[in-house]
Amino acid sequence: LLYRAAGEQDLLYRAAGDGKVEITELTKRQKGQVTGGCEFLGLKVKPPEDPTSKSWCVVWSEDEAQIAWDDIMAAEPCIYLSADGVYAATRYKRALCKGLSGPLKTLKDVEKVVSELAPDKPLKSISFVGNDPPSVNAYNTFLVGPSALGPTLPAAVGHIASTSTGDIYDYFLKRRSAHTVAEADKLIAQMLADIAKGLTPLVSTGKKEAGTAFKNSLMKKVYAHESMKKFIDAVAADGTIEVVVITGELEELGDFGKYGGLVFELFYRADLSAFG
Repeated sequence: LLYRAAGEQDLLYRAAGDGKVEITELTKRQKGQVTGGCEFLGLKVKPPEDPTSKSWCVVWSEDEAQIAWDDIMAAEPCIYLSADGVYAATRYKRALCKGLSGPLKTLKDVEKVVSELAPDKPLKSISFVGNDPPSVNAYNTFLVGPSALGPTLPAAVGHIASTSTGDIYDYFLKRRSAHTVAEADKLIAQMLADIAKGLTPLVSTGKKEAGTAFKNSLMKKVYAHESMKKFIDAVAADGTIEVVVITGELEELGDFGKYGGLVFELFYRADLSAFG
């Protein structure tokens, strides 16, 4: 995968395993991201004949190429607060949204900065497919770098001592996974409570049951383990169901893992066995 900016010739190259190369001319928005809207993280190679040129390229190969492609095109951004500013970032791209004059020293300082973060004001979109600025949620915002504030921070604001961009995004993924597993476990608890009351559950688990709910347009939202790629792709392609993909080892994913890594919510209470 080669990403290049050179005057008006902003192109994205993708080489397939069969030797074919896909060349995509960037849209006006994507060109804006490349030429200053985003900082792309990686070794930028400049023309050897002109090291001062504004043109550059970044190359990813082997397994990293697909990871970089997916990141640039679709990765969910995190929001992190460092000594020099607030960033919206994925693993391979980031944008400075607001400058800071130094590390935040008190909990009050952190709460003030976080309270002022809103989509577009100042949080910037780093999406490659449209304007989609992030907003603060229960897992995506945290401090980075050495700080004594870690133990005092509210649950919605995390902290990682590292400033490595790779470590930062790994930490974000860990927080997101913990949040989504907790949400999936809440649905399972709701299902068990309904069963205990003798009610037809609004929530169900199991691959067969999920297939029935999907086929009969009963499924409203589903949490699925990453290993169920075929099912995830099919449901996502439908476009009407909210799909949450959970990563990690099943045995480390609480009740969600114990119930096979699949739990879903229906639009209304229904006995799925009656649908065949």
